[in-house]
Amino acid sequence: EGSSRVLVSLHPEKEEILQALALEHGVPLTKLGQVGGNRLVISFAGKAVVDLAVEEIGRIYKEAIGCLMR
Repeated sequence: EGSSRVLVSLHPEKEEILQALALEHGVPLTKLGQVGGNRLVISFAGKAVVDLAVEEIGRIYKEAIGCLMR
């Protein structure tokens, strides 16, 4: 079995506390990014590979099952 992973979202003011807790308990911690705004942007090697409006993502999600059943 591989180890499990957890995604945590917290206020930037709490970041140092989380880092200290992870270090204290020997838990690896990697910052992936930040949340906010009205777009989902995922970058790899300095290039945006995903750049979508959150509204569009919501529409795609809500319509996905219906599209598959047609």
